[in-house]
Amino acid sequence: MSGYISPETIKDLRTAHAMTQEQLAAQIGVTAKAVSKWETGRGLPDISLIEPLAQAFCVSVAELITGEVARNENRSGNVRKSIFHVCPICGNVVWSLGANAASCCGIQMIPLEAESFDDQHVIHTDRIDGEYFVSIDHPMSKEHYISFIACVCDDEVQIKKLYPEGSAEARFGIHGPCDFYAYCNRHGLLRTRAGHAVQENEKLYGEEARAKYGDEAIDAANRKVLAMDDREWQNKEELEDAIIDQLIKAMATGDASGEQAQKLAHMHERWIRMQWADGAYSRQAHLGLAKLYLNDERFSDYYESRAGKGACAFLADALDAYLA
Repeated sequence: MSGYISPETIKDLRTAHAMTQEQLAAQIGVTAKAVSKWETGRGLPDISLIEPLAQAFCVSVAELITGEVARNENRSGNVRKSIFHVCPICGNVVWSLGANAASCCGIQMIPLEAESFDDQHVIHTDRIDGEYFVSIDHPMSKEHYISFIACVCDDEVQIKKLYPEGSAEARFGIHGPCDFYAYCNRHGLLRTRAGHAVQENEKLYGEEARAKYGDEAIDAANRKVLAMDDREWQNKEELEDAIIDQLIKAMATGDASGEQAQKLAHMHERWIRMQWADGAYSRQAHLGLAKLYLNDERFSDYYESRAGKGACAFLADALDAYLA
């Protein structure tokens, strides 16, 4: 029956807990015959029995009535699998490490599914005094606003609550790679999948890159990557894997200026353009990156771990021939 506990829910939960009708009846203080009637739709438990039933099945009252039981699969407590709920009535924000039965204002809250940032919700991140300053191009009127911005790292979540007529911005301490979330009261939860990659690149190469290209150029590149939607991010990752495959093919020819090597270099150019800010690409800048590859063992380790010994040097030679 809509709006009340169903016969199927009682039977399914009892079976899941390996309880007989007699055992359930004894636990909540009724007869086995009463339980049988509930499970066959010939009766309903009194309202006073709803809470004891929920306790017997180790579920919330809301889960018992709706029949939708939350099972937390995030047993390891991976913070990157965090779940956000927002009450549509009062705006209350609930965060959890996994599935749960969150309720507020008399309703059961639905886990939010994050979408990518888009043209209507442009995110900017800048490093300032050892922190990340995050801002979003978005109105902050009473009718349309960003409710919160969150930074989700490997071992913690930082949330900045925002309010209408304020600013859509927040500062977060840098504690390793992270992803950024924001909640728009009209369009829902937004997430940048690229946050982890941007943070990791900053950690590994940020100091040298900023010294070579300048803060403005690196911040612009970071903004471009963070603004990638799921399709763009997937295309970048697929091209990254294809470059490794092509690198292996080109190395097999032994010719860094041959057809396969030049195809490799062209793919690498496409990959660079996907990530560098618009107008930032030049053959000279790309050549400078190729030389950086030769002088940094971190690049050598990456390419050789995926394509074999000498892979980084071959790629640098291929780019040198392509960009000359």
